[in-house]
Amino acid sequence: MPEKTSQSLRKQDSSSVREDDKLKDQEDVNNLSIQNYKDETNRQQFEYNQNKNVLLRSIHVLQDLLGELNEYVSKQGCIFHSVWGSERTKSAFSNQLFEFDIPKMNILTPDLALHAKSEADELIIGKLGSEAHESLLKVYFERVNKHLFSLYSRVEDTSSKVLITGDLNAGKSTLCNALVHRDILPEDQQPCTEVFCEVLDAEFNDKKDCVHAVPHGKMYSFTDSSTYVIFPIEDLKRLVYETENWSMLKVYIDDGRPAYESLLHNGITDIALIDAPGLNTDSMKTTSVFACQEEIDVVVFVVNAENHFTLSATEFLKNASTEKSHIFIIINKFDNIRDKERCKRLILDQIQNLSPETYADAKDLVHFVSCRVAADPNQKDNPIYPSFYQMENSLRTFILENRSKSKLAPVRKYLVGLLSDLTGICDYNLKCIDTDVSYLHNRISDLSPKFRTSKHQESQVYQKAEALVESTVQSITQHAHVQLETAIENLSAFSSLKYSGFLFAYNYGVSVRNAMQQYLEETLLESEEFARKRTSETVQYIQENMKQNFSDALIPVFRSHQMFVRRHQLQLQKHFRFELGMLDFIDLDLTERLGTWSASVSTILLVLGKTTPSFTVFTSLVEKFGLSFFNFFKTRTLQNLLIPVLGLTGIAVFGYVVYDIPRALPLKISEKIKNSLRETEFSHNTSLWIGTESRKVLNVPLNDLRNMFQHRWEEQKETIASTENELRICQKAHKFFIEMNNRLQQTQRKTLTVHLEGCEMSY
Repeated sequence: MPEKTSQSLRKQDSSSVREDDKLKDQEDVNNLSIQNYKDETNRQQFEYNQNKNVLLRSIHVLQDLLGELNEYVSKQGCIFHSVWGSERTKSAFSNQLFEFDIPKMNILTPDLALHAKSEADELIIGKLGSEAHESLLKVYFERVNKHLFSLYSRVEDTSSKVLITGDLNAGKSTLCNALVHRDILPEDQQPCTEVFCEVLDAEFNDKKDCVHAVPHGKMYSFTDSSTYVIFPIEDLKRLVYETENWSMLKVYIDDGRPAYESLLHNGITDIALIDAPGLNTDSMKTTSVFACQEEIDVVVFVVNAENHFTLSATEFLKNASTEKSHIFIIINKFDNIRDKERCKRLILDQIQNLSPETYADAKDLVHFVSCRVAADPNQKDNPIYPSFYQMENSLRTFILENRSKSKLAPVRKYLVGLLSDLTGICDYNLKCIDTDVSYLHNRISDLSPKFRTSKHQESQVYQKAEALVESTVQSITQHAHVQLETAIENLSAFSSLKYSGFLFAYNYGVSVRNAMQQYLEETLLESEEFARKRTSETVQYIQENMKQNFSDALIPVFRSHQMFVRRHQLQLQKHFRFELGMLDFIDLDLTERLGTWSASVSTILLVLGKTTPSFTVFTSLVEKFGLSFFNFFKTRTLQNLLIPVLGLTGIAVFGYVVYDIPRALPLKISEKIKNSLRETEFSHNTSLWIGTESRKVLNVPLNDLRNMFQHRWEEQKETIASTENELRICQKAHKFFIEMNNRLQQTQRKTLTVHLEGCEMSY
């Protein structure tokens, strides 16, 4: 008996030793696992920090570039071609459509609500003008810039938020309870959760389980107790129905699991699970917006295996996948499906269309589970039971071990999409601007020589017309002067009127004066008519040049009869306004006549002296008898004969005067008129006046021609100057987009160096 007892004791000792060894080995294994977990965590943290810093720098650069582009678009007269039109854009300079395809936008899409692109939105935006596009661009810049600030905060934030959403009664609350291994959220066949519930580790609340209910209109702050109301954890199942009171429920719990198993208390990053209301018409938009917010890192979408993807689920995934390329999808209630393979195939086909990136990584991101089976320990033998824990490990890996995929991948995808959009805008604008620059260069090269050639030719036309005007005026002036001078000189020879006798001598003198005036007036009218003719010819020549150079010009009709309306005859008449006097009928200037008689007598005597031999004897006889005759008249007889002699002489003189009136009167009147006209320089002034009036008339079409040429030159110069200014604006715009494009490409290359395993960037 003692031997058996000792043997049994030895067996017990040996078994206890073995158990101790097993425990020690298990402890060593656990320690090794923990150490490996820490080492792997450190490695992942190092890679995460490197990628995070690259993305933060890219965000900074994009914010600067967006600010510069926004400032550029806001400038007056900037060159910017919109990429949101439904048709190809038209050049502002050549009015030709650009042959370049409009780039597709990924982030800066022409939607009017969220980032969901629709054909109706594109049609609306396409019908808007360029100013509306620029205004819309500023709105997008503001939105994108705000989102970049949010992304920056998100990348800097060490915590991760997981949004659990899905259709009504898909089992979201059941999944959340299973993940934290606590029965805290209500579960029912009817919709339970109607308020967003955010589940956090109780470590943040001094390890106390409770609920912080945030009223509507309040911004939650843990340090400000006025922003929330504290409730015990048991009241959560009641609070989720009070949508009229609370906008958010912050739930602090302790799941009681070690760090390497717990999802909330994991030792790497702070995680919050957000249980969202089921998708319906009222909450659809709210949940979609929540999924796109910067604080959401992972979207866990719960699908009812019996319903597959509904219309609301499809719309939600389209919206959420704009930023988040990878969505964690859980197909719940899979235990109720008989043909499980067919169900998997149909659901995976839907996922492939909705989120290609998720489908490509379906092994880790798509799980078919039953939360009800997983929560029941008696269902361990059920074949579907292990699938929940596989899903839990995948979710933990996706959130913790692959934080770059869950937290940084959405940021990188957004940045790459935004960089692609901005690069597309720059490339498209550069292509359009290059086309405009080439067009403007060709236009300037074509306009400048044409302008110089046409200006030279038109200057010659104008100079020729100007010279013709000058020569016309000179010929008119010279012709008038010669005609008037000739007429004035011929006044003395005017004797065409009939003389009716002495009794009508005065009337004869008046007729002579009037006839001379009429003669000069006719000469003046002839000079004016000559001026009209020459002026008409020159005006016609100038107008012909107008028609040749300006086919659409409105040329007035020239009326030559309206020239010289203020007739110069009025000034001519004042020279004939004089009364005839006695002396006008007598020509007392006998010098010329006596000279003529004296010359005649001398000639006769000379001829007689040469031809008569006894001319000397005749001379002596004249002297002898002449002296005797003179002595005879010195006597009283001479005195008696003086009065009769004088009377006879007077009668003879009077008779002569009467006889000489037809000759003397025109001569004296003409001399008086000549003297009057020459004192006032009538010929010079009148010819100058006719020339001046003609010049005034000719200057009208000449000035019109000059103004037409000048206006055309100014228009051509303005066109060239405007084209050169447009070219400078295009060159500045080209320089701006080149510099921006270079910076974008540099930033894009750096952003693409952020390699996240299993994350493909495809837009």
